[in-house]
Amino acid sequence: MEEKVEMQAGICQQPYLVKKNTQMKTKLFFCTVLSFLLSIQNGSACSMFKITKGSKTMVGNNEDYWNPNTRIWFEKGAGSKFGAMYVGFDNLYPQGGMNEAGLVFDGFSMDYLAVVDTVGKKSIGTDEDLFSFTKTILQTCSKVTEVKDFLLKYNLESFHSSLFFFVDKSGQYLIMEGDSLIVGNDPTYIQSNFYPSCTKDANKVNIDFYQKGRKYLKENTADTSLAYCTNMMNAMHQDFGKYGGSLYTTIYDLESGKIYLYYHFDYETVVTFDLNEELKKGNTSINIPELFPKNAIAQKQLEQYNKIGASIQFLDNPSLSNDSIKLQALIAQVIKTKPDFRFESEINAIGYKWLREYNNVEIAIQVFKLNVQLFPKSSNVFDSLGEAYLKNGQKKEAIVNYKKSLKLEKKNSNPDIQREKLKKLFELENDKME
Repeated sequence: MEEKVEMQAGICQQPYLVKKNTQMKTKLFFCTVLSFLLSIQNGSACSMFKITKGSKTMVGNNEDYWNPNTRIWFEKGAGSKFGAMYVGFDNLYPQGGMNEAGLVFDGFSMDYLAVVDTVGKKSIGTDEDLFSFTKTILQTCSKVTEVKDFLLKYNLESFHSSLFFFVDKSGQYLIMEGDSLIVGNDPTYIQSNFYPSCTKDANKVNIDFYQKGRKYLKENTADTSLAYCTNMMNAMHQDFGKYGGSLYTTIYDLESGKIYLYYHFDYETVVTFDLNEELKKGNTSINIPELFPKNAIAQKQLEQYNKIGASIQFLDNPSLSNDSIKLQALIAQVIKTKPDFRFESEINAIGYKWLREYNNVEIAIQVFKLNVQLFPKSSNVFDSLGEAYLKNGQKKEAIVNYKKSLKLEKKNSNPDIQREKLKKLFELENDKME
């Protein structure tokens, strides 16, 4: 099965499922990853808070994920548009940010929540429009009431598995979840990967670091000092060992436009940016790891991650069609680097490029077989291999792999995907064509 992993703008790419989901076909890979991470610790997600005291509002966010190629960048405003800073990864899709007016946002990957208020609403358009959606908000809005008015115009169906959290300089905040646009002005608020509209009792939210944040807030009188905000982020940070964790932390002073950046849950080392001063330099982009060269553990993880990623990317080369010896050598090199679960989707995507874009089913089969060898407990890699065999006319081999995929999918207990695989297998086994 081709993985349609949603890389939505402003979304922490690591989901935390807090209620039953029956429509997660595009989240199969992340569900598998989640199960793995839950086995090594009590979950993984992102966390965000806001504190308002008097006229001052502070906002903090931990970005929890495994891709260590993190970025911070600044984009000047044009005409009446606000300039803004953004944080994210090397794909430069904004995961969070703040504009000149002191409006901050971040987002969370969520379980599926149907969006039904779509009639008569504007379409967001292409994938490119989707990725720039939150940029448009920061460029044109200064208050959460303006954000709400903006969002009410659009069909938000594309964000059925997302939650956005906006805070403005006054301390007012907006939560966008499905069809719900919730405006609040509590002096303190903490958000993680759960739906407030579906949550009657915050004490029962089963996210440990969220509860740690609430505990810290309860035991320590809230204030807007940098020290307090840093301690709050420290209380909620995640550590996945060699697989990442809270890759960066941003704390925003909405009044002064200061951004305090921390790296890899080291809360003693901080790099400070003044948004207005940075925007005077023009459009700039900075690799976050380069700002923290002394964090040896994080630098080592970055090097190892990129080394594995580079070896995999060598397989994405159409010239390999004419060099089977080099192809086998590259496959052997990938195996030698011992890719972990973080690279399953990447290898699968290359397999589909060979299958559909490069139109070489034989090499596609070899790439998918590599994924099966590396990840023998993944139902999706067997499904992909089955699809390639079927396209190559190898019906028996296709059926064998589809059956393996279905058997593994039953362990994941996703009924929608199970039904889809059963239908596919039934049609294939009852096809009289040899």
